[in-house]
Amino acid sequence: METFILKLADPRASIAAVGGKGMSLAKLANAGLPVPGGFHITTQAYRKFVSASNLQAGIEKALEAADITRPSTLETASSEI
Repeated sequence: METFILKLADPRASIAAVGGKGMSLAKLANAGLPVPGGFHITTQAYRKFVSASNLQAGIEKALEAADITRPSTLETASSEI
């Protein structure tokens, strides 16, 4: 079953499912710490959107010129994406 949205404290909020920041927020919420209300849009939702919108080729093209040692190239790629 495809899962596109998870509650913030959902125990399925792993790094693979919602990314590092999402997972950290879920852990904080589950530990009873004060975390603003919210929800996760899953990586599965992102992948489905990219696929359905035929965006992967454009993303890859924009990343070809990106160089992690040159932040301006990352900004350019980000803008193109």
